[in-house]
Formats: sequence, structure tokens, C-alpha cells
Amino acid sequence: MQWQPAPVRRRGIDQEQQLLEAAQTLRDGWYVVHVHLSRISSVKRNENVVFALQMFEQAIRGIEGRLLVLTNGDWVYAYPGGHGAQVAGAVSRPRQLFAGDPLYYNEEKYEADFATWYDLSHDRETFLAVAEALAGKDAAPPEPSIRQSAREPARVVPALPMA
Repeated sequence: MQWQPAPVRRRGIDQEQQLLEAAQTLRDGWYVVHVHLSRISSVKRNENVVFALQMFEQAIRGIEGRLLVLTNGDWVYAYPGGHGAQVAGAVSRPRQLFAGDPLYYNEEKYEADFATWYDLSHDRETFLAVAEALAGKDAAPPEPSIRQSAREPARVVPALPMA
């Protein structure tokens, strides 16, 4: 079964299973951003998540991608290349909305920890491991050694071996 991009979320379907299917079937040239809303305090998240989701969906309208809203509250958006600036702008909107969260906000780490970006041409194995963990197929997702901000190219950089 080939994973097909869809412009909107599909309700009633296991989002984690769709994420795993996407990780297994998307081709090179696709990118994924994982927005870590599960790290936001539940009070702040519950107050703003519907508004944030509407802002995000409006900003990505017109891109042939797929937005998955996971059980833990995280968002994963897979999109074809050529739309990086538009998606980065879409991610910055909820980032600004949740910036005041006292549980999550740490000035040095906030920008980088809010979202993880994957270029499937280079980061397929890392993304597959994350998808398997989120779908319950593995214990915990691997943590990339360098988190990318929305202004950098979408790429998770593996750790360098220690000498």
C-alpha cells in the first residue's frame, strides 16, 4: 500500500500507524518536521492547540503534504521539497504562540527543541527509528545530536565519533 499525501488531517485513523507507513514509503526529496507539542505544559497546550493547529493548517494550505496529529499531542508534517520556507513560516507561528510556556521555555534550547527537521534523502533511518518508537514498535526515539532550527536546511546531523 503506497502512502499518499493528503492536504488535511484524516480523523479516525491511527496517526502513529500512518506515520510509520510514511517513514517506510516516502521517497527521497520529501521532508518531515516533527513539532514537539508534548513538551508544552498541558494547560498551555490545551488553551492554544486548536488555534495553533488552525494557524498551521492555513499556512501550509496548497502544499501536497500530510499533517498527522499524534496521540501524545505532537504534530508531524511530511511535505515535498521546494516548500521549506513556507513550512518554516508555518512552524514559527505555533512556536511564538507557545513561547511563554514556563514549563518548556528555555531561551537557549527553545528554538531548537520545538521542532526536529528531517530530510528523507539523508535522514531516512533516523526518521524511521523515531516513527517506530512513536508507533510503539521501539522503546524510545533516538535523539539527534544537533536539532535544527527552522532557518537551517531540514537535516538531522548524526553525532561525530569521539576520538
